[in-house]
Amino acid sequence: MSTCSSMVISKPTLESLLYCKDLVVDPLSKDALQPASVDVRLGNELGKYSTLGTLDFRQPAPSIDKFSIPPHGYVLQPGACTLACTLETVRIPANMCALLTSRSSLSRMCVMINALTGFIDPGFEGTLDLQLFNAGANPVRLYAGDRVAQLVLFQLTTAAEGYKGKYQGKQGVTGYAPDKAT
Repeated sequence: MSTCSSMVISKPTLESLLYCKDLVVDPLSKDALQPASVDVRLGNELGKYSTLGTLDFRQPAPSIDKFSIPPHGYVLQPGACTLACTLETVRIPANMCALLTSRSSLSRMCVMINALTGFIDPGFEGTLDLQLFNAGANPVRLYAGDRVAQLVLFQLTTAAEGYKGKYQGKQGVTGYAPDKAT
């Protein structure tokens, strides 16, 4: 019987990984490193699907209407969801995986980020997708460049082959890409 263990990577190891460029978070803000995570910021681009019809996971995604966050911010209305991405491009080492979670300050405003899709595979490289959802009763103003999420890294028991999926290398707001029919 074998035992499995994984570790959350702490700040001293994060600093070393970033210095050696085994882990990439670019551009890295001066206040990004936390005791056991790296804060990431909201990029300048948002997007919404151009259709109000039914999204069908087995069909190609409709186009996305992309727009920039104005200097005075973007107001996320109650019950609204919009697509976004991080300002940072990341590269996760092959011997680690990561979770992307909302920062607690944003959660206290009832805004959820990646409520269900926050896992990042070993070897992934690109900007991170965000789905911003306002679960509260009040509109919330968001600004490009604000720290909105945190990246928590975990050590794998062995190095993995690395992510080679359809979102590898993506930059900017990205819609879904259906799996090929089986």
